[in-house]
Amino acid sequence: MNELPDTYRKLLDAARASVAQAFLTSPGNTAYGAAALTVEGNIFRSGQYSSFNHITNVHAEQAALLLATMAGQPDVVALAIATTAPATQYARPCGICRQVMAEHAQRTGRDFDVLMAAHHGQSCEIKRVSELLPHAWRAAGASEPVLSPAIDADQSPLQSSPIRWPLRTGDQLLLRDGSLAVVWDPLFDEELALVRVILCRTGDRWHGVPDPYLTPIAYQGQLADRGRWMTARCGARGAFVSLRDVAAVTAAQPLRVAKREHWQPLLDALLDADIGEDQVTISQTHGPAGVHAAAYCLIVVRADEPTVRWVEAALQQQFQVATELSAVSRSAAEKHGLQKALPGGIDRAHRLGRFIHLYAWPTETVELIFTPTRCGEPCLGEGWKVIGHTSIYGTVTEASNASFVRGRFQVLTAEGPFEVVTYHPLARLIRRGDCVSLSGTLVTNRGRYCLLQMHLSPDRTVWWQTATDGVLPKPDR
Repeated sequence: MNELPDTYRKLLDAARASVAQAFLTSPGNTAYGAAALTVEGNIFRSGQYSSFNHITNVHAEQAALLLATMAGQPDVVALAIATTAPATQYARPCGICRQVMAEHAQRTGRDFDVLMAAHHGQSCEIKRVSELLPHAWRAAGASEPVLSPAIDADQSPLQSSPIRWPLRTGDQLLLRDGSLAVVWDPLFDEELALVRVILCRTGDRWHGVPDPYLTPIAYQGQLADRGRWMTARCGARGAFVSLRDVAAVTAAQPLRVAKREHWQPLLDALLDADIGEDQVTISQTHGPAGVHAAAYCLIVVRADEPTVRWVEAALQQQFQVATELSAVSRSAAEKHGLQKALPGGIDRAHRLGRFIHLYAWPTETVELIFTPTRCGEPCLGEGWKVIGHTSIYGTVTEASNASFVRGRFQVLTAEGPFEVVTYHPLARLIRRGDCVSLSGTLVTNRGRYCLLQMHLSPDRTVWWQTATDGVLPKPDR
């Protein structure tokens, strides 16, 4: 026991304490307690909820994992269990709980420790989830983190440009810890930019990271393990960098230099919306040869809100005549698990003129994102304080800026109005009049409430009803 780190000792104490919370059908029955430690350093604990039929029990291990997940902290690094049962020397999870742990580990990408407390004394036995259930059942087609093969890091993928602050959306960064990233929001706050990490470095090798759309919890967990998951002043957690973290920058390329022939239907929609080439840059987030990230390109379009809607109207027309464009958009949605996000599926979204703006060709995936024509203000200024992870339900009352890379829209709930700031690709589907449920980090400042959505999970968007909207007319110029 003396060799255990303090965090594990506290976790065991919490599991033993939660035994007293067990909700039993009879006072003398066996009680169980469990405590889950998350990557954020918080502990969530529970006793079991017993039923008279012994079928509808809620086990303590399941309840602890559930509490952590519902608090927006599903990335569990360790789970401790304790019991009053004297039959064995150490507490043992049942088969159902082992399966639940295995599925949770699969979804987060972390094979976490299970601490099984001794019935007498202060000792415990520690096993990984995979050791407790080495041949766990897996659902057909279940997604799991897929990493690129490790490759030598002696060939730098970046041609350095002068480092300036703020950075620009689409800039590629070589960070001082060896990671490669692309800038998503250059002004999350006055000192931090939000980035999407593409590659991490270990020694003289680069490794890919889990897909942030398909396996967002695994993506967050790997960055946390490498010290790349940070907390901003407002309380939001994400892949943030400051100027001192940046070793080199490669600016996004002009469209005329980087465009591909098979992008033409997509580029035609931009031309139909009077988007000039000087408004478009391309970020090819490729590392050295052989890295999976080479197949991802980011098209960054600087536009105002009416122009964004005009582009989407042009896209809706292109989808009707260019069947390939519709197919590659559908393929991308399926690849990233987003094909059923909107009621009626991705095809109905296209008919309504709503686009996630992901396109998967056989050789690469392209993402189209919009940034305002002006640099604008930080995501959140001074004075914002975090309340915690929560969820809201209501009707979207304003959504003119939802399609930008830093999407903003308003939701009216029974408790009052909420501003939503989101980096979800699903925000590009939001329209005024939609009825939605949303989860995220709630922050407040002088009576204002803002819900921050950083990643697809644990921050979710659920549609109950969609407002119907057709092709938008071209705005007056």
